[in-house]
Amino acid sequence: MFLNQEIRVKKTILSTLAACLASLALNACGTDGASEAPTSANTSDTLTQQGYSVPAQWERHDAVWLGWWVSPYGGTEFPTENLSIELVQALSPHVPIDLIVQDAAEEAHVHDVLSGAGVNTRRVRFHQIPHNDFWLRDTGGVFTRTPSGEVSVLDWGYDFWSYANYTDDFAQHDERIDRDIAAAVQVPAFRCSMIHEGGNADVDGNGTAIVTESVARRRNPFMNLAEMTRELRRCYGLRQVIWIPDGLVEDQAIMRGVLPGGVYNPGGTDGHIDEFIRFAPNNTVLLAEIRAEDINRIDSGERQRALINRDRLEAAYRIMRAARDANGRPYRIVRMPVAEPDYYDLNPGDPFYDLYTSLSPLEDGTVINEGDRLRIVSTTSYLNFFVSNGVVVVPTYAFSIPGALSERKDREAIATLRAAFPGRRIVPLQWVLGANRGAGGPHCMTQQQPASTNAVSAP
Repeated sequence: MFLNQEIRVKKTILSTLAACLASLALNACGTDGASEAPTSANTSDTLTQQGYSVPAQWERHDAVWLGWWVSPYGGTEFPTENLSIELVQALSPHVPIDLIVQDAAEEAHVHDVLSGAGVNTRRVRFHQIPHNDFWLRDTGGVFTRTPSGEVSVLDWGYDFWSYANYTDDFAQHDERIDRDIAAAVQVPAFRCSMIHEGGNADVDGNGTAIVTESVARRRNPFMNLAEMTRELRRCYGLRQVIWIPDGLVEDQAIMRGVLPGGVYNPGGTDGHIDEFIRFAPNNTVLLAEIRAEDINRIDSGERQRALINRDRLEAAYRIMRAARDANGRPYRIVRMPVAEPDYYDLNPGDPFYDLYTSLSPLEDGTVINEGDRLRIVSTTSYLNFFVSNGVVVVPTYAFSIPGALSERKDREAIATLRAAFPGRRIVPLQWVLGANRGAGGPHCMTQQQPASTNAVSAP
């Protein structure tokens, strides 16, 4: 998840926030007071008392929120506009789209782009909300709902995936997008007392969430696991949290160091849950799997990364096999293939190159010198799919990473999702590398607004 090119990445993380949140009271921070966020509710127990909980993604949506891609994404290396168009084309026939743009000029431009692509723009409502990045799964807030159907937005702390300080101006700029969205649909926003992104939690709609532990710990070094569990349960309306130790190695944070094979990751989140394991209806868990074809590679770096991922994914499998849902029922685990790897090069002057040099030396001691050519491996994944009304959009790779193995894996991923979500149209997305090369995917770009009784109507 890259930042805008002008962002000055800092080496120290959360120093001010740590003191501010010692008592789990994020709303006490001076930079986030009532004048900063008038829509935020300052009560710690309303969520619990009124029975709010986050619905499963496959429940009915009133709208889906998207953010139009931002510079310096774009061009041949990051064909992100193509994916933005493809997402709106695939989703808008099934669900109204709320699309955030920077200003009136961009709104007019995007309207023309979508019209030219055959989109019914009456199904798209534009919102002029300035934003540094467009991963609304993480910045756009998570909608929660009462048993009577009233929705609100969860207002989490945000620190640019730990690439910046929570108190930095850039972090604060996007930290408020969740509150801006709440204001746009005229619903409350409830403060949650930890740093968290929606891409690092998936819920089964029945009281359970799966969360990557390494991500939560990196975001919240001032909290222990029990404290984070309590806050996730309070805000998501959960009865239990299932912790998965680590995510995929390709999603590792840049600052951790170089990956096997001498490659770097593309600004990873440090292991978001939505890259490798997801819930589906009927107590089903979809989990990526490393197979012999992924290990038996000519490239030694690919073999080593596959072995690391195999260990992590099999640890997740053992956890989920032993787990029970909140009513004591076992989960049915269905394995999905991992996508084929994608590589690209960064050179001086390329978008995001300065991000890598600014982080040097990395935590493993790697030094990146100005002028070094950097080989990057993308975060390709079939598990970064998105489910909405009557449709599932899924990354596919035969178009951009051609070959028999990509074709076979694409077919299997599509067939698995068709079986897991019967009655929904499965829409393969071709232009996913534009997001994968920025350490995200279609799920990272979307945020669902569940059906409600109180939010303003979408188009």
